[in-house]
Amino acid sequence: MAIDAALYSGSKCYFFEGNRYIRVTRGDIGPGTGDAGYPASISNWGWPSGFGSNGIDAALYSGSKSYFFDGNQYMR
Repeated sequence: MAIDAALYSGSKCYFFEGNRYIRVTRGDIGPGTGDAGYPASISNWGWPSGFGSNGIDAALYSGSKSYFFDGNQYMR
């Protein structure tokens, strides 16, 4: 198992592998805690049909926006 992409947003960390992801809640110290109900399908993110259906290549959180990359396409 290898992580395809990771995203840190506030107190939440998201780790993507294939078409699934997990969410980890970070505290002030320590490694964080895996949230209940995961792994989950990335289709939960509501992306257009086909985007990320086999997974994503990268993710980036910048300011108030998140970017997800799949081949030569991206979602903001």
